[in-house]
Amino acid sequence: MVVSSHLNRAAVARVLEELVQGAWASTFDLFSPELIQGLATEVAQRHQLGWMQPALIGRQVGLLHDGNQRGDSIQWLDPTGSTAERSFLEAIEELMALIRSELYVPVRTYEAHFACYEAGRHYAKHKDRFRDADERELSTVLFLNPEWKPQDQGQLLIFDPDREDRVLAEVLPELGRFVLFRSDRVPHEVLAPHKPRYSIAGWMRRQSGVLT
Repeated sequence: MVVSSHLNRAAVARVLEELVQGAWASTFDLFSPELIQGLATEVAQRHQLGWMQPALIGRQVGLLHDGNQRGDSIQWLDPTGSTAERSFLEAIEELMALIRSELYVPVRTYEAHFACYEAGRHYAKHKDRFRDADERELSTVLFLNPEWKPQDQGQLLIFDPDREDRVLAEVLPELGRFVLFRSDRVPHEVLAPHKPRYSIAGWMRRQSGVLT
């Protein structure tokens, strides 16, 4: 297949190899610098304009806001939205096609939102697949934070699927870093940052009831 100019085929190969070896993968160069910069500018502007709303937890009629559990504000991506949104979603579609063909994981649809964690806000340890819905197959995070330093904190903690009290990685949310992991297997947590922390969080979904 022809790969988008915004998607680095060599980086895709590395990510897929890491997923074969384990339950998660990470890279800095999956998307073009132009796309990363465009998305970073957009999420900061949306935050400053007040377009992002407190995220909810749960599903359907059980949705609620619990700042002690989850402290981010979000805005869902729109496939008919800005040029950067459309380019990102197109690149993700191509990535999913490669995951289907190379790893035989039947991901078909993608949902994602811009996210901002204000200073002091966190997301407690959790997994992304709901107990009563099995569509989420792979979770993604693209970090959009220029000049992020270790002292700014806000790390994404990745826990061992087989020993859930063991931290495998503390991922600093630096600009352009992309993380991909199994939604059903990998517990993770967002530590509170010392300044606004931006990202795109998303989920590659399969048809309900289709097993991998």
